[in-house]
Amino acid sequence: MDELQLRKTFLIVIVRHNDAKVAELQLNLYLIATGPYHHDFPLRSSNKTEGRICADLRISQILNSIIAVRSASVTLVKERPN
Repeated sequence: MDELQLRKTFLIVIVRHNDAKVAELQLNLYLIATGPYHHDFPLRSSNKTEGRICADLRISQILNSIIAVRSASVTLVKERPN
């Protein structure tokens, strides 16, 4: 996959709660491949931040995939560890 293809291909993350879409995030693979690897995005509702999606993403191999997760764990922290 060349640079142009990376820029036109996206990792799409959809957050659902009780089968309703709460948030959707799209990152092109070029931005993931070139860094930084830590991504932190707010989840907003009515212009108020309700939560965050945080992930450390690195590309080691490119495969066409769909990953569906029935449940995911959530850790609520007051302070971010150093």
